[in-house]
Amino acid sequence: MASVSGDQKLRDFLLAQSPVWLTERLLSAAAGDPALLAGLQVAASGSDGAQVVRRELDRAIWVDEYVEWDEAATYVHRVDRALELLADLIRDGHPDQAVELAEHP
Repeated sequence: MASVSGDQKLRDFLLAQSPVWLTERLLSAAAGDPALLAGLQVAASGSDGAQVVRRELDRAIWVDEYVEWDEAATYVHRVDRALELLADLIRDGHPDQAVELAEHP
């Protein structure tokens, strides 16, 4: 019999937890991860979440003057996470909103 992969063990563990425990852990993680928080807010909005995505894109992409060289990797990671929200909109059947947001100045 094959051993259960680490991901499957984690999945099985999470499936066995109470919704309250999972909610607390997820909200705690989202408190330190604006992209995760925005994704959860989009999911909870009951709509396409375009306004939440727009806010997160603005937050992630906006630069006061320039990005310091030693902060460039963090900036790129933050932008990449925000762009994942656009991909989520497309995947969830809202490609027109994703295009509009991608063109947002």
